[in-house]
Amino acid sequence: MKNRYCVEYSFAKVEDSLYQFHIPESETSLIRVGGREEAEINMEDLGFFDSSGGPFVEVGSKIYEGCNALTVTRIMIRGDGLFVEAE
Repeated sequence: MKNRYCVEYSFAKVEDSLYQFHIPESETSLIRVGGREEAEINMEDLGFFDSSGGPFVEVGSKIYEGCNALTVTRIMIRGDGLFVEAE
């Protein structure tokens, strides 16, 4: 998929319901994250992320594995990247 600046991004399947967000490093200098409503920010349980140019992804958003729409149930940042759990 492409964001509004025509930069390719993807969600690569890592495990059964775990996907890693990929976008070229030159485009990831600005990624905004936020916690869930009325909770302290926990990098293992975020409410949303928004990379420069998109996409904006929040818990409840849809991501796609081929033609299958999956609902994001959890967003997390780990040492090796940004991940979402989706069903």
